[in-house]
Amino acid sequence: MKTVLAVLAACGCLVAPSISMAKNVPAGAPGPMSAPAKLHCSGHGDAESMTMEEAEATPIYALLQGKAGDPEKCALARNGESESFTVNFAKGVTLNFIDDEKAESSSTEVMLPAGSAAVSRDEAVKALKAQEKDDNPKGVGMDWSPLMAAVPAGDADVVAQGKKCNARAHVKYSAGAVVGFGLSSACQEEQ
Repeated sequence: MKTVLAVLAACGCLVAPSISMAKNVPAGAPGPMSAPAKLHCSGHGDAESMTMEEAEATPIYALLQGKAGDPEKCALARNGESESFTVNFAKGVTLNFIDDEKAESSSTEVMLPAGSAAVSRDEAVKALKAQEKDDNPKGVGMDWSPLMAAVPAGDADVVAQGKKCNARAHVKYSAGAVVGFGLSSACQEEQ
């Protein structure tokens, strides 16, 4: 490893860590090879509030982290019986988990601003299917066929409906590119 670094330094190919990487390295840490510092989220919740560890365990988070890198910030907000947990990645990529205790519903939404992280329709649908299985191990009878139809050339929000729990999955397109996708259901505690 030292030989590789010496060769890279000699040819001028060794680049200093980026600002975003440097901000994640705790003071006194041995350098850019150490693990990033734990992200501390703003906001307050209760004992049942979502945590960053729970967000990190979701298939959709894994997809976005692979596309946009580690998150830059996160926030927990509570409004009455509704709670949202938002994770922001680079280039405006946003993952939002919403839990409405009164309506007994939950949703997971992704926003991908134009030019941010290229997520294909197939990648979005694969992550949505895995998320549905995580959220409802017995499934909700989702008809995925609308999401697997030809990708629209223009702007569209293509929706798949489930047979149970008022479940819904969607992929949103702008000029044929995926700009958002999500999953919602109204029976999070059932199953």
